Amino acid sequence: MIHAPISTEDVFTGLSKQAVYDLEKQHGNTDLIRALEYAHMAGPFKVTSPWELEDPNGLRRINASGYAATPFGDRYPPLMDFLHRYLDETKSMGLPQQALSDWRAALETSLVRLVTQFAPSHADSKVFFSNSGSEAIEAAIKFAKASRPNGSCFINFRRAFHGKTSGALSLTANEASQRPFRPLAYETVTPLFGDLQAFEGTLRQTGADKVIAIILEPIQGEAGVIVPPRDFLTC
Repeated sequence: MIHAPISTEDVFTGLSKQAVYDLEKQHGNTDLIRALEYAHMAGPFKVTSPWELEDPNGLRRINASGYAATPFGDRYPPLMDFLHRYLDETKSMGLPQQALSDWRAALETSLVRLVTQFAPSHADSKVFFSNSGSEAIEAAIKFAKASRPNGSCFINFRRAFHGKTSGALSLTANEASQRPFRPLAYETVTPLFGDLQAFEGTLRQTGADKVIAIILEPIQGEAGVIVPPRDFLTC
């Protein structure tokens, strides 16, 4: 039998800071480690509260991580309590299983009802679960392509960010991110974000029948938290 050189028990017991550093440098993202070291944020960190971390030298830092998708801090007590109870008490099949699931039914219904409180037109909407923003975009691309098979391009917007997987990267209007991976998976037409006249002109010039879908962020995040004019999203 082949055994992994580092066991789960080793991790639970605790690897030394030097061991973690050496292993990450040898087998992980070396450039990321270098950047974190430069910013004095390499860690490894100990969680002292959901929103506070402590490095090996005892220096405490505010925990503003979570990568946007999980804004709960680390080891948030209500979430930890739920996870423990779910693992200890739930005997049904879990969310990822391709069968009826009480938890999936509950989550789907709750999400739709919450959205309906703000947008009643979504009362009959359906939910597609995914693990990340990029994965959600990849799924949206496939849904759009399937519904408009004769379309040839997407409309995105300048400075948009939609992810770094292959399809999502095609819709992320960032030359530095796209350049190493050309040719990209999908053709895009990219007007200025927030400019309604530019968008309408792009749509006329491209031809609505050629557009697979229009993809945008209601507020552009990575571009600098850019809020469009009030009339842009109500056109």
